[in-house]
Amino acid sequence: MSKHIDKKDFALAVVSGNPVAGNTPEEIAKKALELYQTAVKVADDHNKLNGSGMKVLK
Repeated sequence: MSKHIDKKDFALAVVSGNPVAGNTPEEIAKKALELYQTAVKVADDHNKLNGSGMKVLK
């Protein structure tokens, strides 16, 4: 049984667990933001596939 994933918490965990590299602080921030946005989309897609009436995992 799949559970609903809190997309914000999931995205923060993904970014925290996967440091990005870059030549400048701006480049690092852009890559981290892209990773965060991608993680939010993945969690959102997962939640849509598994219904919205499920308990939130925290």
